[in-house]
Order: sequence, then C-alpha cells, then structure tokens
Amino acid sequence: MKLGLIGAGRAAAHLGGALTALGEPPVALGAREPARAAALAHRWGLQACTPAEVLARADWVVLAVRDEAIAPLCASLPWQAHHVALHLSGATPLSALCAAREAGARVAGFHPLQLLADPLPPLDAARTAWQGIRVGIEAEGEVGRALADLARRLGAEPLALNGALRAGYHAAANAAASGLLAPLDLAARLGSEALGVAPEEALKALLPLAEGTLRAARERGVVGALSGPVARADLGVLAAHDAALSARAGPLARSDRALYLALIHALLPLAAATGRLSEAEWQALDQGIKSLR
Repeated sequence: MKLGLIGAGRAAAHLGGALTALGEPPVALGAREPARAAALAHRWGLQACTPAEVLARADWVVLAVRDEAIAPLCASLPWQAHHVALHLSGATPLSALCAAREAGARVAGFHPLQLLADPLPPLDAARTAWQGIRVGIEAEGEVGRALADLARRLGAEPLALNGALRAGYHAAANAAASGLLAPLDLAARLGSEALGVAPEEALKALLPLAEGTLRAARERGVVGALSGPVARADLGVLAAHDAALSARAGPLARSDRALYLALIHALLPLAAATGRLSEAEWQALDQGIKSLR
C-alpha cells in the first residue's frame, strides 16, 4: 500500500506515526504550506511536499484535513484512475470526494473512534492510540477489504459504515467523547464550591469515580454500571441535591440545575432496565424528578 497523507494535524500525525512504527511509513506527507508539515515529515524520514506531489508518489491518498476542507482540497488535486482517495472524517459523506471519483479514482472513509489529542506524538504513542479501538470504514470491494486489513495491522477492529447513517454514527461518537465533558465540568464546579478547592483539584478528586463508572460500563454494560440515588429510587437524596443547586447564585446556577436534573431524568430508562425497582417505585421516581424540574 503506497499511502500518502495530506494534512499535518493530529489525525495525520497518529496515522502516519503508527504506520511508521509498524515499518510501513507513508511514502509522502503533503500540505498546502509544506513548512507546516516539516517536523512531522522528519519524524517519518520524509521531506514535506505539496498535495499534488503526494498524488504523484502515492496510490492511496488520505485527506487528513478538517471536514469543511475535504471537498475543496479534493477538487483541487490531479486524480487518476489508480488512486484511492479517502478521508478520516466521521461526519463527512463520501460525496465530498466526488471530484476524485469523477476522475476514475475509488473513494473511501476511514474514521478512528478515538480521541487523538497529541499534535506530534512519539511513534510508540501514535501506534498505541490505535490499539483495541474500532475504525469506521465506508468502502466497497477490495478497497474495503484492504482498509479492514489496515485497521487490524494497526491493532484496531474494523466497523462497516452505512453512508446514509453517517450523521447518526457521528452523533454517537460525539456523545461518547465531548458529550462526557459537560457533566464533568459541572461536577468539577460543584465539587469546587463544596470542598473549597480549585475546580482543577475537585476534578482530580472526582475523575477516579468517573473512570470507575467507565470501567463498570465496559465490564457490565451501562445498565449494570448504574448506581447512586436513581438506582435506589431515593427521592430524598435527589431532593437534597436539588435544594443545594437551587440555593446557588451566579450566572451558571440556573443552567447547572437544569443540566443536573436533565441528566438525572435521562437515567430513568436505565433504572427501569435494572429490574431492581418495582413499577410503583419507578413511577414515583419519574413523577418526583418531573416535579423538581
């Protein structure tokens, strides 16, 4: 697989770094301004080049750029029939690669379900980031098989994507990633006020609890991981929480209370699924939370 990358961001850094660690480095790394990719290219034993030069050297060309840049970048490149054009976006449809398809190239999507945070990861760290994750692949025939094999070589598992359902797929990914941050931010600020420490210190105290919940969800599923007052139908504790939140002042007090009650109410289906509550307990819990809201 003569694979080239266009883009010098985090996704490109982790894919190219992992391939280099495997002994299969990209054949080219390009950017609109090659100097921006110079440090990354040097790590892989390459010289940064222009996007068009990547197509001259590679058969598989990864457009590792922001979603809104994929279609215009694709339209600017001199595609040929031997190329495979692919992007790493979870949300962007393959229609963004239509210019490559019209030139006879095949197109595909290769989306890692992983938070790639380091802009210049060491090779070992880039490879570790792919271990045990899932990679959403939208491709046909031999291209799909080759990308599934690539995912496995990286230490990941392939997931077949339905292009018509990409938005829902990406919403799920966003809920599992950045969607966790609002409750954590709320917890940090509430903990800060209650403990008399900085929010950063409160978060350090609370993160093991969040990590334990994630471990339990992995081991027992989200229903099996549920604990706390909702799982026990303890309206007294929930009412005390609400009283404490209602007594707070400040610009975020109202939205914080609304978020907390919305999160608690969203746990009701999980509480019902545990089978630990009677119908009467569940109904009382539902009505009690609604009365607080």
